[in-house]
Amino acid sequence: FPKGGFAVFYDWCSLPQRDANGTRTAAEREAFVHALSKMQVWYAHAQTLVYMLTKTPPAWGDVVPYAERGWPTFEQHITMFNKRQSMKCWANVVDVNDPSARPPPPLTAEAFDQLLASKVFTNDADPS
Repeated sequence: FPKGGFAVFYDWCSLPQRDANGTRTAAEREAFVHALSKMQVWYAHAQTLVYMLTKTPPAWGDVVPYAERGWPTFEQHITMFNKRQSMKCWANVVDVNDPSARPPPPLTAEAFDQLLASKVFTNDADPS
């Protein structure tokens, strides 16, 4: 980015989601797949600030809660892996719904696999 520039990325809102019939156009699918191949940069880069929206609005009805969903769990843990936390500077990982919460320490690979296996993924191929 140019000096003083920055970017804002809203994960779910920034990517083309499936329509009411569960499909995307060819262009949407191409953009979605391309974005997925670069997602780790937004989450794991040491110089990104990540604000997690961990509560869903009541009007959304019967949706799987954030803490039970696979991709948010994966993204949350990848985000915390490479971030330096310090009481001397602005937090770089913030749960907007609980700003005082602090990220837990990274999990072992085995514990991370077990955690993801307990979560709900919208696509059965995702957890593999």
